Amino acid sequence: MTRTGVFGGSFNPPHNAHVRIAEAFIDQFALDRLIVVPTSVPPHKKIDNDDPATRRDMARLAFEGLRGITEVSDIELKRSGKSYTSDTLAALTRIYGGELLFLCGADMLMTLDTWHEPERIFALATVVCAKRYENDDTAEQKRLEYVKKYNASIAWLDLPPMPLSSTCVREAIESGGDWRGLVPQCVADYIVKNRLYGT
Repeated sequence: MTRTGVFGGSFNPPHNAHVRIAEAFIDQFALDRLIVVPTSVPPHKKIDNDDPATRRDMARLAFEGLRGITEVSDIELKRSGKSYTSDTLAALTRIYGGELLFLCGADMLMTLDTWHEPERIFALATVVCAKRYENDDTAEQKRLEYVKKYNASIAWLDLPPMPLSSTCVREAIESGGDWRGLVPQCVADYIVKNRLYGT
């Protein structure tokens, strides 16, 4: 049975921690393919001055061809309205079949039960969780809660916590700080060329 990994996010911009997590996801779970899905209209947060196509293009620069099996999908950008993970996972199941694994951060895991159709998310995919901080005891408690409530399959990514975020990158750019080392070189060049985030 083939194993398809799904890595969604706003990627505003994609940064080095995103890439490292994606590599670990592929390696540790023996994925046959990794589909990176930039979200169009996130239900849980607002993206200021957003151009989804720009985020998609940066994601392609950062991820496309990673480990030879990664592609960036615009499945959510083509869909009107809010981007619901349950709908995306259902669509990817129809496209690829096999086993689906959905990658998220520990912070996202804490609120997964408030997302649209959480029971459908857990039914469609194994959730793989990346730790953001060293001691994620509350996240582990939440994992056990979902296992009991939804019969969910949830695994931890074996990777040291990486607290870097897109917000940190944007703030470093806007404040004139040293930010280039936080993102892949190709993404840094794209940001400067297109004068994003106040560069």
